[in-house]
Amino acid sequence: MRIIYIHIYIVCLLIVTFSLLGCRGTTDFTDENRPPVHSKRTLISYIVSSNEFLPNGHPCADIFINQHLSDMHDYGMCFGNKSNTINQNFDFKSLYLLTGGNEQISFYGDSCQYLAGHDTDYIVAMRLCATHNVNGDFDTSDKFTGGFHGYNSETSGNFSPTMYEISKKVYADGVELLPNTSVYADSVKVIVENLIQGSNTEKIDGTGRYIMKQVIILTCSGGDYNIDINLIPLEDVLLYQVNGLCFYNDFDMIQFLGSEKDNNAYNKAQVVRADKNVYAIRQFNSKYYFDVFMDLKYGLGTCNFNDDSYNASSESANKSYFNLISKRDGVLVPKDSVVSFRGGYRFGTNTTN
Repeated sequence: MRIIYIHIYIVCLLIVTFSLLGCRGTTDFTDENRPPVHSKRTLISYIVSSNEFLPNGHPCADIFINQHLSDMHDYGMCFGNKSNTINQNFDFKSLYLLTGGNEQISFYGDSCQYLAGHDTDYIVAMRLCATHNVNGDFDTSDKFTGGFHGYNSETSGNFSPTMYEISKKVYADGVELLPNTSVYADSVKVIVENLIQGSNTEKIDGTGRYIMKQVIILTCSGGDYNIDINLIPLEDVLLYQVNGLCFYNDFDMIQFLGSEKDNNAYNKAQVVRADKNVYAIRQFNSKYYFDVFMDLKYGLGTCNFNDDSYNASSESANKSYFNLISKRDGVLVPKDSVVSFRGGYRFGTNTTN
C-alpha cells in the first residue's frame, strides 16, 4: 500500500495531501482569513484541486471534518471526489488520527495517521433500470451504475462514467463556504446532487441516459457523520439492489450490532450474513472502532423491499454492506417520487479491552 501522508503548513499556509486517494488540495491563509480560535466543536476545511476537474467543469474537492477524540488526539473524516475513479464520485475517502490535540481542535499535529479508506463504494451501490425506452448497450439489470461503477460495472480503466455531479454545496453554521476555506463551526452540512444512468441505458460512448437523481446530504453533529440519501427517478425506474452505506474492512475484526443471530466478533476477511436487526456494522481493533450505522425505522432502512434474510453482511471483497433493497423482479419507483434512507459513520476509542 502506498504511503498516505498529509503535509500541513500552519504559518499562513495549509496544504493537505492524501496521495493514496489521489486528490490534492492547496489553499493559502493569511492573518486576516485564518479561522479564529474558539471553542466550537468541529473544524471544517473545504479544499479544491487546482488541476483535477469534474465533467461539469468544477474542480474536484475534499472536505475535511475534524473533531476531538481525547486530550492527546483529534480525528477527522474526509469526504470528497475520488478523482482517480471512473465517475470521480463524491464519497467517503478517509478516516485519520491527528496527534497533538488539546482543547482547541487542530489543523495539524506532530503526526497524522491514516486509519481507513479505499477507492471503493461507501455511499450507495445500486442496480437500477428504466422501464421504457430501453436504448442502452445492455438489456439487463445486472450492471451497477453510479458511485464507484462506470460502464459495464467497471471500477477502473478508460471507461465512460455512469454518474454526473450536478452541484456541491458546503455550509458551516448555515453559511455557505467558499472553496479553500477553513472554519470552526457547531454544525456542518454538505449537499451533493448527482445524475445516474441505468443498467439498460448506459452506453460505451458516454451518451447513456440518466434516469435517477441522487441527493447526498452529509451533516456532522454529536460526533457522528450523518448521511441522508434521496433517490428521485427522472422517469419510471426499477430498483433491483441498493446496498445503502458500506465500508472496506480496514480494522482487524467485524461485529454486527443489534443482530440476534450473529452478534459475535469475526475476522474481517470472513463472509458473514447477519439477520435483519443490524443497526450498525462495527470494525475494530485493540485501540479504536469504526461504525457504519443505519436508521432501521426510516425509508429503505425498514427493509420492506428486501427479500433476503439479512440487512447487513461482510463479503469476500473484504467489505461490509447494508442490504436495503434486494428484489429479483425489482421495485417500481415512479417518476418524481422519492425513496430515502439515512445512516452514517462513527469513530471512537475502544474501551472494551
